[in-house]
Amino acid sequence: MSDPFPLPAPRTMPLSRNPQTLTLYGTEHVGKTDSVMRLPGKVLNVMLQRKGGDHLAGWFMDLHEMVDKGDFGDEARTKQSYDEAFYRTLEWLGNENAAGRPVADFIVYDRIDRMEDWVFKRALKTFRTTVIGRSEKFNDLLRVTDIPGQGNQGSPGWNFVREEMHRTVWGMQRSGPRVVLICGMRDKFAFSATPKTMGDAAPNDLDLTGSLRKLICNDSSSFGFMYRNHDSDLMLNFRTSETTVCGTYCAHLRGKEFTLGKVDKKTGDTVCDWSQIYLPDAPPAVLQTQSTKTAP
Repeated sequence: MSDPFPLPAPRTMPLSRNPQTLTLYGTEHVGKTDSVMRLPGKVLNVMLQRKGGDHLAGWFMDLHEMVDKGDFGDEARTKQSYDEAFYRTLEWLGNENAAGRPVADFIVYDRIDRMEDWVFKRALKTFRTTVIGRSEKFNDLLRVTDIPGQGNQGSPGWNFVREEMHRTVWGMQRSGPRVVLICGMRDKFAFSATPKTMGDAAPNDLDLTGSLRKLICNDSSSFGFMYRNHDSDLMLNFRTSETTVCGTYCAHLRGKEFTLGKVDKKTGDTVCDWSQIYLPDAPPAVLQTQSTKTAP
């Protein structure tokens, strides 16, 4: 007697050739927010930093301002629960997208290094729901990674942080058809002396905790470094090297560097060309209508 388990039909072509989750990082004020607001389509920028987009036109959700105005309720305003507002926003955006009503073509999260404390805070709440976490000896625990490890092992609290970061990234990814994550850098980056590697930066400059930085890289379909060259043009680098944290699953981006924005000498404005990064949508993938038969 067989136990039927229908296997998925094989694909005849890729479902997408463009990045679903694009992560951008670079120095302060290099033009990350300005450039993503020029993406081709409707853009919603979920601002995780306070007043980060006041100098720009566009559709912004400033979570700090919304909480302070009482948009998430009086309790959230009194407790300044910016983390709860963020996760409630993720849930709402995800539900709308899953129902076929995405609120925008691109959902931008600016900047994700601001949410790191919220991830740690939520991980601590998760730990407190466990049998060990409800123990009296952890009543005064302020950070989940302060849980002592055994021997040379690190704190077991990092497991809760990584799991929470995975859930958070997944929540952002499901919030819209395409997602852009913006991150800052820890310190000033240093240009290479040789033109061949111009724009390379030390990987530990990315402004996230080490293990969380790797997690973001792994969960992003494309990861690029943004900087200005000597002509002040905005560059976007996907070329992986010994010093640069870059990478992509997309064939048209792999190993390349793009002039994303050219400076208009008359106005001083940066004119961006995202058509190099997001190619025209390919025809829908043709899938087999019949699933393969299962073995008895």
